[in-house]
Amino acid sequence: MTRARTLRINEAALTGESEPAEKVPEPLPDVPEGVLADQRNIAFNGTAVVYGRGAGLVLATGMSTALGRVAELLQEHAGGQTPL
Repeated sequence: MTRARTLRINEAALTGESEPAEKVPEPLPDVPEGVLADQRNIAFNGTAVVYGRGAGLVLATGMSTALGRVAELLQEHAGGQTPL
């Protein structure tokens, strides 16, 4: 069972948004899976609740999370010399 009461989460580490995202417990069928900023019904690993309260279900852990995907992309980067 998922619940949210005026829940706002700081997702700046994943989305770059400066304002906390307001979360809702209802399904959002029209949101593409890869667009993190538009997924208002999911709380992501590595983000912080700044207001309100909520309860939810764990959908993924470790490298299967959005933050895990970012870490995976960083590991895959070859890393060469920068021009600076």
